[in-house]
Amino acid sequence: MPETGLSPNRIRQHLRRRWYIYLIGAVLLCFLNNLIFTVTRPRTPERALLRVMLVNVDAPEAELERLEARLLTAAQAAEPEVRAVEIEPLQYLGESDAGSNILLTTRFVSGGADLYIADAVSYEVMAARGYCAALDTENLPDGEPAFDPETGEGCAVWLDAGAVFSDAEGEVCIFVSAGADNPAAALAALQNLTSGVNG
Repeated sequence: MPETGLSPNRIRQHLRRRWYIYLIGAVLLCFLNNLIFTVTRPRTPERALLRVMLVNVDAPEAELERLEARLLTAAQAAEPEVRAVEIEPLQYLGESDAGSNILLTTRFVSGGADLYIADAVSYEVMAARGYCAALDTENLPDGEPAFDPETGEGCAVWLDAGAVFSDAEGEVCIFVSAGADNPAAALAALQNLTSGVNG
């Protein structure tokens, strides 16, 4: 007489013979879950996002949130459709590190940022590669202008890091990306940072 009820022995035999069905099902569920949540998650459109990259500039989380709020206010004054500021840190280890150079170039070419805040070494490399947009440095209230090494045009502003992050020391260079998606918002954010108002 055939066995018809459920028993631990029958379940073990079933799993031993059909384990691949459950494995395929688990993989498909993971794939579908990932697909649904990545496709349907809310995203800020590129035109409504101001991207800022900190190259070799470290700051605590609270400072980044304060800077984000400050830059959002300035960017919205110039371009009201800007809805968010995204700040991303990037470590650049110098010309001799191939990985850093590839990452920096890839981020620039892919439109990784509208505004850069960088240390001296990173700025020199990026300026030499043409990452900086030309600026009218005479209309920037504070800070020492930096000039493009090839064209001689003003392209960035040197600031005391304390004007950007409280309690920070040294100098940082701030410039609008030559490939900025939101150049007006980035310029307004740069002007806010160079205005001497640390708020």
